Amino acid sequence: MLHRNLILLAVTATLSLAGCQKQAAIAPEPPRPVKMAIVPATTNFRTLILSGTIKSRIESNLSFRVSGKILERKVDIGQRVRSGDVLARIDTIDLKLGLRTANAGVDGAKARLRVAQDEFNRYQSLFDHGIVAQSALDRTKLEADQAEAALNQAIAMREQSANQTNYAELTADAPGIVTAIAAEAGQVVSPSTPVVTVSREDEMEAAINVPEQEIRYFSENMPVDVTY
Repeated sequence: MLHRNLILLAVTATLSLAGCQKQAAIAPEPPRPVKMAIVPATTNFRTLILSGTIKSRIESNLSFRVSGKILERKVDIGQRVRSGDVLARIDTIDLKLGLRTANAGVDGAKARLRVAQDEFNRYQSLFDHGIVAQSALDRTKLEADQAEAALNQAIAMREQSANQTNYAELTADAPGIVTAIAAEAGQVVSPSTPVVTVSREDEMEAAINVPEQEIRYFSENMPVDVTY
């Protein structure tokens, strides 16, 4: 009887020890610290900082309309000019000689026209009295018409020579800033040879150097911020 009680007691002690070990195994672990971070929402915007140059949208390469030797240049690079300001002048000696020749041509054409008209009037009177034939009258009429046409041509040439004299002054066609000078005093220039470049200030544009791989991010009329 005593032996059975010892065995029961040993079994009970074994079960109690197993229960204690099981409870110890499932005990909760102590809390561990956790690092947290807020992830910002993503956007479709990209910021590109690119370099470029600011320049006038309109640059006028001004030149004389006649050939000649430059006597003086009246502006320098960086100088502001107004519309009509004189930028340079060329020698007018040859131009004035041409105008004098044109005036002489007009005077000679007027004299020839007077003679031709007097001849036609005389033949008209003779024709009215039946003295000369129609062919003679027609010949004098033709000569008078040709003399009048020659006078008109001489007048046009004189006006052209007068205009060329006025073209001896190179003037600014609009307000702006002188950005380049291509000819100096003493230099002989021909028509359409650039002498002074004037950049207008009313309309500016930015020329930006965009890498080839970034071009796909640009579109027409896309707004950009320009700082200079």
